[in-house]
Amino acid sequence: MADGATEPEIAAARAAVAWAELYWKQALDAHDGAMRCFSIPQGAEICPGLGTFEEQARQALAASGLNLDAARAKLDHLLAGPEPNLLDAANANVSTAAAQRDAAQAQVTIAEAAVDAADATLAQTQSLLGTARRQEALAQAATSAAQAQVQMAEGQLSQAIAQRDRLEAGATAHEIVQLEAQVARAQAARTRAESALAQATVSAPFDGTVASLEINPGEAVMPGQVVLTLADLDNLWAETTDLSERDVDQISVGQQAVVYVEALGEEVEGQVVNIKPQSSTIGGDVVYQVTVQLNELPEGIRWGMSVEVEISTR
Repeated sequence: MADGATEPEIAAARAAVAWAELYWKQALDAHDGAMRCFSIPQGAEICPGLGTFEEQARQALAASGLNLDAARAKLDHLLAGPEPNLLDAANANVSTAAAQRDAAQAQVTIAEAAVDAADATLAQTQSLLGTARRQEALAQAATSAAQAQVQMAEGQLSQAIAQRDRLEAGATAHEIVQLEAQVARAQAARTRAESALAQATVSAPFDGTVASLEINPGEAVMPGQVVLTLADLDNLWAETTDLSERDVDQISVGQQAVVYVEALGEEVEGQVVNIKPQSSTIGGDVVYQVTVQLNELPEGIRWGMSVEVEISTR
């Protein structure tokens, strides 16, 4: 291992410091901007004028209510007087009372409209005040986020400077020992991972086609358990099952044979490549299995098709 960092490593560390300084300055600018736009003195409201407007609206609403009560009381008093007789035009007092009642009714209507207007003004003022308070909360959140960003940038800058200084100064003997130990641990972990991968991988001894799969994904496999059947479909052989013990002494490896594929209606030439030394019994007869290799594969032939084998004896 080399003593100290390489020039590319030192250059990369210096670039990291420059990037961290730029990020830190940008974070400071963002924080200062947030403070200018959203800074609020401790204990102060963002829109103190709206509080005054709200109190004035409440007072106006109360005054309008008092005026309405007075107008209704006056109207009730006039309505309680003698019933006017509009047919008696000569009675001036009756005409005056009717006029006073109409005027009182008009004052009540005006007072009711004033109450409605004052109530609407109060509601609008309260809505504006709620919006201002929400803006105050958003401003405080933006300021806090800017402060956190500045702290993070300062931390990154400190780390970059420390890394640059270490590389420029060169690695100490203690750091070299630590790095070598980290490499050894990483190599051991890689070896364990490769071993685990090898144990979990099934490798075929030859190129072929999976004819059947005996397990499901995620299923545990026991030692000796059949996992799948792999077939080389480019080299199909024919096997006999009924060669009698009376004829086996007339058969030898290398003899020519003709294989008739029943499903295809075709004959294929081949030769004997194996005679099983151990017999088996079928229907009480002792027979031997003979394997015949086909010289060529007819189109459409499949594993497991029934065939008839004729072997030329000597």
